[in-house]
Amino acid sequence: MNQNQEILDQPVFEKNNGPLDLVNDTSVYYKGLFGLILCILPGAIIGLVLVKVSLDQGRVALDTYAEYPNKYTDESLRRVKAGRTMAYIGLVFFIGEILAILAVM
Repeated sequence: MNQNQEILDQPVFEKNNGPLDLVNDTSVYYKGLFGLILCILPGAIIGLVLVKVSLDQGRVALDTYAEYPNKYTDESLRRVKAGRTMAYIGLVFFIGEILAILAVM
């Protein structure tokens, strides 16, 4: 094993020797929340954009957590999962809205 790999495998902790938060955990949460709210509104395409970004950032955060689970806090993981859940619900609302518009036409 080379020296760079050994450095990457070592756990990284904050100054207080505690685990770290996942990168973009609050971003995923709030983008999922606002995406859900905006997907409920008719014609708010920005909600779909926020949902997409939330799902992509959440996937990256979950992949990072799966690689080093002891390095990150459980609260951070819950925020990411809640953000992704809200994003999926917003996506369902958006698709339902599109189907309703098509049914009316």
